[in-house]
Amino acid sequence: MTAENREHVQMAIETISHPEKLSIDHREASQLHRVGHDEPEKLAYLSSGDDYPNDNTADIQLMNQTFAQLFSRPRSDGYSKRLKESARQAILARFKEYKLDTFTQSFSATKRNKVNKGTNLIGVLPGRNRDTPGKDTIVLLGAHYDTVETSPGIDDNGSGMVATLEVCRLFIITLT
Repeated sequence: MTAENREHVQMAIETISHPEKLSIDHREASQLHRVGHDEPEKLAYLSSGDDYPNDNTADIQLMNQTFAQLFSRPRSDGYSKRLKESARQAILARFKEYKLDTFTQSFSATKRNKVNKGTNLIGVLPGRNRDTPGKDTIVLLGAHYDTVETSPGIDDNGSGMVATLEVCRLFIITLT
């Protein structure tokens, strides 16, 4: 893991642990923005009328729908900023649907003398022992939702995003 990646992971952990205390001064453009929890309508592709299974097993049908609807097309700024933004909004809607504390965080990074801007999407499920010394633990799940220029990104990193979203859904079922 590079120093830059370690710094990013540490920043994510700090955000999850204490978002109210976070003072971000990361790279030039980092900012953390809370995303509102206005009860969003379920996304059209999830509106089959069926409730989520009320057990703690993966919903393969939902995972396949998520792949097809969100992660089967290129999601890069160079290919289509609209597709990337569409995926971002759908992920945020899913976070809010799962009642996660939802944040976005803008950042910039330099690669090959080119400044690239991005947005981290952060969903926090406060655990039962949040802020309880000695009992407060953090589980960090992560995946990126963008792709290289023209790749549909099924395995870079659509599969990681689908798994991350499904694990979030299962945490909600388990903890509620």
